[in-house]
Amino acid sequence: MFQKDGFKFYEDIGSNFIFIEDNKLDNCIEYIIKKDIRSIFVNDDYYRKQNIEMT
Repeated sequence: MFQKDGFKFYEDIGSNFIFIEDNKLDNCIEYIIKKDIRSIFVNDDYYRKQNIEMT
């Protein structure tokens, strides 16, 4: 795991996945759109809400 621009990422062979964190959801979504990120990682250690919804 590494951090970039204030977000956590998981590195796998040939790909980086951004962690979706419930306390930064709106910022994560904006960053994903701005940087055209195609891979996300949702894990119950970082996202504890029942649904993913932009507010």
